[in-house]
Amino acid sequence: MNFVIQSTFEKSKTTNQALLVAGLTFTVLFHKAGVGLNLALFSLLLIFYWWVRKRESFKPLKTRIIAVASVVSALSLAWYGTEGTVIWNILSLLTLSQFVLHPEGTILLAESKSIIRIILAPWQGFVSLLGTQEPKGNSSIQQRIGKLLTFIVLPLAFTLLFATFYQDLNPIFEKFYFQTLGNLDLGLLFTIILGLAVSSIMLLKALPERILQLDGFFADEFKEDSASKPYSPTEKQGGIVLFSLLNLTLFAFFVSDLFFLQDISQGLAEDYAHYVHRGVGMLILSIVMATALILYYFRNTESAQLSNRSALKVLAIVWVFLNIGIVCTTAGKNWFYVEEYTLSLKRVGIFVYLTLAIAGLGVTLAKLYQGKTNAFLIRRVYWVFFLVLTINNCMDWSNIITRFNIQRHVEHRQNLDWNYLLTLNERNIPYVDAWKGHIQFDNDQEKMNFYRRLKVEKSSLKDYSPEWREAHLAKLYAQSYYQP
Repeated sequence: MNFVIQSTFEKSKTTNQALLVAGLTFTVLFHKAGVGLNLALFSLLLIFYWWVRKRESFKPLKTRIIAVASVVSALSLAWYGTEGTVIWNILSLLTLSQFVLHPEGTILLAESKSIIRIILAPWQGFVSLLGTQEPKGNSSIQQRIGKLLTFIVLPLAFTLLFATFYQDLNPIFEKFYFQTLGNLDLGLLFTIILGLAVSSIMLLKALPERILQLDGFFADEFKEDSASKPYSPTEKQGGIVLFSLLNLTLFAFFVSDLFFLQDISQGLAEDYAHYVHRGVGMLILSIVMATALILYYFRNTESAQLSNRSALKVLAIVWVFLNIGIVCTTAGKNWFYVEEYTLSLKRVGIFVYLTLAIAGLGVTLAKLYQGKTNAFLIRRVYWVFFLVLTINNCMDWSNIITRFNIQRHVEHRQNLDWNYLLTLNERNIPYVDAWKGHIQFDNDQEKMNFYRRLKVEKSSLKDYSPEWREAHLAKLYAQSYYQP
């Protein structure tokens, strides 16, 4: 065995050992258990493994940032256990695994790369487990499929077939046959296969080389010798006309929005909630569409090198600032809405969307001022969105909303939708219970309904006794308020 074959064999052997250990760990944590503390623990173990085995990959600052974000998302999952924290923890792990396994890559098209890895990596992992003793160049996919059929599928299939034949021949074997089938845990088999698939996605380099080369092709800076289509005078003049009209329209809307905001503050506006809900979606859509226009008109070296005093660039920059102003007025309308109707998850979501919009517009300004490529804008938007959403997942919005609304009710006699508060999450029950004596009710029937509903929620919280693998720490902490 020469050095190349031995090196390939040792590398494959180490990879397979890691796959088997990770798959076994996944099986122990998730077999017959819901998602909770187990996913957070599995995530932290993966991050620790990467830190030990791939220390060189953590030297770039970008990898360390995503590693910290992944740890934070795992801790948030362990504490809250909500669907949002589960989804974000999985996305953070997929992103971190890309940076660890492919340090030369960037966050550009991260979700597309993740989809490709989810499709290719499980197959690559199972093939690797079937061919550890052959050098990479001498083992074809057909040979490994043959091994799978020869050593696993066909033996099991024929064993089951002949056992089915024999079970009719005597009662003792028939009893043994059905007891054996009854004791088979297909769920365990599924968990093992799923664990190996997940481990392959997280531990194997499954991205084709051509996909990774796209990161280098889409650079942040324009190359001086890059050939690009000339910027025709007609196109430039058309852009000036287009952005002029957009700015006039946007300015007129911005002025009207300021007057509308003043009417709301003075209590003169009617049914403005309708404009808040519908307006946010349309605002985000308009920002996306107009940003696409900026990506088009400032797509090449010539347009990027336009002077900051050129008409086209000035108009584009003015457009961005006008959009920032409209985002601010929209946030103001949403805040007046909160002051009148209290806080809710949807209203918090509006503030999050507007924060992402401001961040995207800020990156667009940076592209225009610095003369960067479209890839620069997309990469920075990825990063901003990733960090903002990571922070958002750390926030206990259920408790924040509960405390805010009760305080507004107690201090300003604002209407309180206590039914909504009791549907948010059981971890806010102790706070509602502590302030129940300060809540004002319209009639005795409403008060009776409240206390009846609160009693049910308290009973549910007190009875919360999950298996440790699927526990939510925040709920256990809330439960501790009622421990003797």
